[in-house]
Amino acid sequence: MTLISLQDIERESSNFYSEVYTDKVSRFSDDYPVSGRQNSNLFDLVWIDIEQKKLASRFISLTDIKGFTHHSFLNEIKNVKEETSRILKQIENHN
Repeated sequence: MTLISLQDIERESSNFYSEVYTDKVSRFSDDYPVSGRQNSNLFDLVWIDIEQKKLASRFISLTDIKGFTHHSFLNEIKNVKEETSRILKQIENHN
């Protein structure tokens, strides 16, 4: 039951942080598009008056959430792995 609980926590956390990150990327790309339409008039209009401090701040925020998400995922997966190993050892010792 502990393993199932850890797996559920990992799955829920991964889904939550994935949604948060996807939302943040979406909002970032709405304000700062980086599509293949470079050198077009519309693309140039968006980028001509970009506030560099605001861009840098939003980009740092974006990379921070990605790093936090990755770190959280690794910790939760480690917990699942440790519990799985513990259960496997108990099964081996029981046989």
